[in-house]
Amino acid sequence: FYSWRDRIVFVSSIPFHFKAQDIMIMLKQFGRCFRVDLARNGFGGSRGFAFIEFENADNAKIAAEYLDGAEIDGRFLRAEISKNPPDELIEIYRKTARQRAEKDRHGFL
Repeated sequence: FYSWRDRIVFVSSIPFHFKAQDIMIMLKQFGRCFRVDLARNGFGGSRGFAFIEFENADNAKIAAEYLDGAEIDGRFLRAEISKNPPDELIEIYRKTARQRAEKDRHGFL
């Protein structure tokens, strides 16, 4: 059973030149981060916000508290636990959770 509740952080005002990998590296200090879904415009550029899936609610809460109001490249981030991420992301998170569980059952990490 997959539950995303309290494990997804919504971050906005991300500098436009940041890539998902940049965000993932920045968040490593808060614990295991499974996914960074950086919103893109029709031209492939960043829209300046992302949904980030953490391994557990405690890590997500700490990351949201730390990031909210943090200044990066002259921009002040806004971060909060997402109460209603887009349905298409929930489906992706469920699918990848099943894949992780399958790998764990077979001893792969």
